[in-house]
Amino acid sequence: MTPDFAKGTNLTIELSDIATFSTTAPLTIKLKDSSEIHQAVETAEAGEITLAKGGTLAPQPVPVASIDKINPEAVTWHGALGVNGMAAQAATNTRQIGVSVDGVRRSDTDRISFNAAYSYGEQSAAGVSTTNADNWSGGLKYDYFVAPKWYAFASVSAAGDHVNHLQLRFTPSIGGGYQWIDAGSFHLSTEFGASWSYEDYSTAPKASNNASVRLAYHTDKTLLSGRVALFHNLEYIPSVEDGNALLVNADAGMRVSLTAKMFSEIKAKLAYDNVPPAGTKSSTSELRIGVGMTY
Repeated sequence: MTPDFAKGTNLTIELSDIATFSTTAPLTIKLKDSSEIHQAVETAEAGEITLAKGGTLAPQPVPVASIDKINPEAVTWHGALGVNGMAAQAATNTRQIGVSVDGVRRSDTDRISFNAAYSYGEQSAAGVSTTNADNWSGGLKYDYFVAPKWYAFASVSAAGDHVNHLQLRFTPSIGGGYQWIDAGSFHLSTEFGASWSYEDYSTAPKASNNASVRLAYHTDKTLLSGRVALFHNLEYIPSVEDGNALLVNADAGMRVSLTAKMFSEIKAKLAYDNVPPAGTKSSTSELRIGVGMTY
């Protein structure tokens, strides 16, 4: 008996569970040798399909086991633009605004990602205003997959925090990574490489720089049919020149879909430098709650 499903029903079936299939219209089939077929297909013996007549290629059998993807998603940019803010008026007046943007473009062979954020806040009491937040950060990263799970990467990140007297922290890195999990709802990767860190504090007599090692991981998980997403990133950068120098960057958060494109988000962020110059803090952190749009 042939199963009967309502029109528009989404089904997920492993290729290994398919004996044969047919279509009434052309489709795109990407084979494991990276070639592509754009043609309708007909049923054949178990374990095969046959290219239908009337297409570019003559009718011929195609093993189901040779198929990598059917109608693969186009390689495009995906990301989000967010904004957060706060205003409170009492004995002390507080105002804060922040913006962020991130994006990723993933193909079968490479991945490009970027992020940028800025936050500004001030509070006033008795007519005196004080800036309590004025920081920015940005990063760009390229991953090239040399195997299905192994990739080489090159990245660069920069940050500044004028309240903590950090004029510029600049960190380019190169190395390799392993994509442990790359499912639709769960991603986990780890990285190891070499890095160089440059720091310029306005309270220090001169800028410092160190050759370093970079260890990092990224994980994210979507729940409740994609309506809730959890994410966490950690970057650990110890110097190989100065045993006391160490940088740590981390964030974690949750994103909840409000509509197909709009979301709310809560995100905690930490930056740690264990040997900051006099007059500055070794760690800075912030908690952001805001809304945004995906693209």
